[in-house]
Amino acid sequence: MTSSPISVVGSGVGVAGPVPPGQVVEIRVVRADGRTRVGSGLLITGRLVLTAAHVVFPEGPVASSRVGLTVGVGETGRAGTSGRVVWPERWDGPGGTAPDAALIRIDDPGWISPQVDRLRWGALTGRAGGIAGEAAGFPPGAA
Repeated sequence: MTSSPISVVGSGVGVAGPVPPGQVVEIRVVRADGRTRVGSGLLITGRLVLTAAHVVFPEGPVASSRVGLTVGVGETGRAGTSGRVVWPERWDGPGGTAPDAALIRIDDPGWISPQVDRLRWGALTGRAGGIAGEAAGFPPGAA
């Protein structure tokens, strides 16, 4: 069973406006010990998913070879597929200099993408004031 996305108030780099529910992606990575790591991402083009690097690099600098995806988690018409990490090639972990970001390419030849809304991106600078934001994810215990 798939977890439900949640909304939180946050700041940082993100999408300006509401998170399109049809583009919310649940990401499942199987680790070497057989345990599954679950994370979230956003379908940003018909075949590219933006996620955090720590989701797809669960055990070091090399990404998982196959990534399971459920697209459209915020809607009833969900679609399962798979992909592979195409960027970055290596990640030096949370203490490193590389950003905690990764791109997954959906490589299923039968994949039919849902409509992908045009996204507006922004970055918050400084600490004055507060800006409400929306984020979708699957925090531990939310299932």
